[in-house]
Amino acid sequence: MDSAFWRGKTVLLTGATGFLGGWLCRTLLGHGANVVAIVRSKREESQFFASGLNKRVQVHFGDAADPILVTHACAGRKMDAIFHLTSLVDVTAALDDPVRACHDSIDTTLNILEFARRAAPDAVTIVCSTDKVYGKQPSPFHEEMALLPVHPYEIAKCTQDQLAQSYGHLEEW
Repeated sequence: MDSAFWRGKTVLLTGATGFLGGWLCRTLLGHGANVVAIVRSKREESQFFASGLNKRVQVHFGDAADPILVTHACAGRKMDAIFHLTSLVDVTAALDDPVRACHDSIDTTLNILEFARRAAPDAVTIVCSTDKVYGKQPSPFHEEMALLPVHPYEIAKCTQDQLAQSYGHLEEW
């Protein structure tokens, strides 16, 4: 990452308490970005809290699917980038609670994309995906492959991907 590029940029980050989110937050801060994090729960063992990243960013507690929360968290700021990493990453938990898996991937993504469309149309928006959207196809995977999800986690993430692709084309319609 180019430090000069990120210096002074304002970034919205969901999923900051996850493995990738913690490292991304640390990296963005190291390059001089201003980070606004939406955090669902205080996971003390996460890198975000254990290493004190939470003290260096603007933290807003709540559900990334809540449009009022997201609007409030970003109020008065021009968002330069949005990294949406929130999802239920435990595949077994997704099997036990498919409704939560769909909420955590689909509802949050729809809200973040709608926020970006309305309030931050110039922000670069990155939605975190997974290779699980390709189902049981042989690897290596490539983006031209068909999406063949079966498991609730795969379906939730696939829907998330399709929402992101759809929003990427809204201007064309």
